[in-house]
Amino acid sequence: MGGRIARTAWSRPLTFVVHYSSDSVQRMLEQNLPLPGQFHIAHWGYYLVLCVFFALLIRVVISFFTSSVHTIRVIGVWDCREAVATSWAVFKGFGARHHDLWITFFIGLIELVGYPVLIHFRQLAVIGGWLLLKTASAASWEKWKTHRTEYTRFLFGNLLTIFISFWLSCFVSRY
Repeated sequence: MGGRIARTAWSRPLTFVVHYSSDSVQRMLEQNLPLPGQFHIAHWGYYLVLCVFFALLIRVVISFFTSSVHTIRVIGVWDCREAVATSWAVFKGFGARHHDLWITFFIGLIELVGYPVLIHFRQLAVIGGWLLLKTASAASWEKWKTHRTEYTRFLFGNLLTIFISFWLSCFVSRY
């Protein structure tokens, strides 16, 4: 190996192209000009690892808040040791009381992968539409009318996802 750095598939650039069929786009392709919908992620492996890391971090934070509320409801006061102990059961997602089967994690991960590209192309209306759909469908859930803390945790998780997505958008560039 003698000082040579192997270039893995994870460190190669990843380029996405949106296909168009108009004549003007055909001319752009012939002249090797970038299309309006092309984007490039320089280190897509690192980008995906960061997305998974931040999705897990958000899950840890939300699990801690969920277990804290549960601790207050059961004991009557907030106890840090009890909240940390309960956090693991909530984090696993397969507990008797808190079972989300990691679906929220995967939705958040997809959002963390997709939002930065949409932010880079200034398609904030798509993100806003998705958040509106999530919030409107969840707002009709009867439990949120009596337990506002679950709704605020939902909003806080979305807020963290959006802030992190703005930072992750620096990894996305036009091709």
